[in-house]
Amino acid sequence: AQNSIISLNGKRYRGSLQFLPGSVGGITAVNELDLEEYLYGVLPKEMPAEWPIEALKAQAVAARTYAVSNLGKWEHCGFDLSADHSDQYYGGYDEEKEATNRAVDETKGEIILHEGMPIVAFYHSDSGGITEDSYDVYGKDFPYLKPVKDEFSFKSPYANWTVSFSHDEIENKMGNLKNSVGQITRIYIR
Repeated sequence: AQNSIISLNGKRYRGSLQFLPGSVGGITAVNELDLEEYLYGVLPKEMPAEWPIEALKAQAVAARTYAVSNLGKWEHCGFDLSADHSDQYYGGYDEEKEATNRAVDETKGEIILHEGMPIVAFYHSDSGGITEDSYDVYGKDFPYLKPVKDEFSFKSPYANWTVSFSHDEIENKMGNLKNSVGQITRIYIR
């Protein structure tokens, strides 16, 4: 039923639930819902609800475009999108905020197109000061994903960080690395 709220393990969600056999045993719970309702649970997980409404609306359009361009990405598993960093974070009904719902509503159905097709709408929380060319990252040239300077990232709380190791920790880590060389036969990067 549309606009229904369901509960699973103490968290509430819009839409309905399907249960599928898990890929490594167990059960996979799949939340089936309307795209706009999905975005209600995505936006507050991807951007602070306290940010200006125009920023939230831009994020809503980017998140909607990402979802549309990735529908069916996980079809072989029985769902469209993952609820974590593999796609977009999705928190369900309990994560919704009035401001982010408003941004979704005020941009309803809006997506970003290039030559009549939804773009591959990647976004990030911190670029480190400049974005990368799509070819260098994905091996494919997207004409709308070219390097640009990002002065805002220099003000990010993640722009500078420090890590410290003792001499013994460094020696231990280097020793472990030397002992493991030659043992690695396959690497899977995801």
